[in-house]
Amino acid sequence: MTIHKTRSLICTVLEECQIDTRAKSLLQAALDASWRAPAVRTAPRLKMQVSDTVKAQVRALAYSTDMTMGQIADRVGLRIQGRVSEILNGKRK
Repeated sequence: MTIHKTRSLICTVLEECQIDTRAKSLLQAALDASWRAPAVRTAPRLKMQVSDTVKAQVRALAYSTDMTMGQIADRVGLRIQGRVSEILNGKRK
């Protein structure tokens, strides 16, 4: 069961069931404690800004050779081939 479904179930019990004050306070405490902590980035981002020169190199290699995206990424110094895909699909302008 997901946190969201669990919270919904507890809310339903609190609203619709006739339960004593102690049980209500325990359920309310469980409801209050069931929030998911937000994701916190603790490490610095490793992704570099892709310059226009690198983008042009990627496009030139992709359109003029039969290199794979991984090979293109290695050639131009990108960390992962996903950056090459993003450049070619217009997601890195």
